[in-house]
Amino acid sequence: EQRMSVIRLSKRLKDYGLQSKTEIVIILGGPHASLMANGMADKYGFIDHFIIGEGEKSLERILRGDKNRILKSESIKNLDDLPSVFHGIKLFGDEYFASNILPMDEVPIIFGRGCTDNCGFCSTTKFWRGYVSRSADSVIREIDLYYNYLKK
Repeated sequence: EQRMSVIRLSKRLKDYGLQSKTEIVIILGGPHASLMANGMADKYGFIDHFIIGEGEKSLERILRGDKNRILKSESIKNLDDLPSVFHGIKLFGDEYFASNILPMDEVPIIFGRGCTDNCGFCSTTKFWRGYVSRSADSVIREIDLYYNYLKK
């Protein structure tokens, strides 16, 4: 099961950090962590943070020093307000970003979240509560950013 694989990997990473005297911060999010954050926090003391709901704003809070173990974000109503992967350039610097993030064969672009259907076998509508999409202009601007950055 994927959830248990993530927990085992998280434990191995935390143990490695302790042995090598390297601080490794483990952050879990997604549907399971969102629904079971309190129980998981009690059971898995090696996980530093649990994010309930959409993670971008909570992750930014963690990066700015928030020490709360369980963080909850309000749903993001306008996906155009989310920073693109290029926000990483501002956080980590151009050289780090170019050598560690962008040497990929593909580039992730979020077009929307959720689903318009309500299938009984799927948790997507329970987790995302409807469908939200980015504007075409926002997506095109991000594609242009990637194109112009990668052709350097």
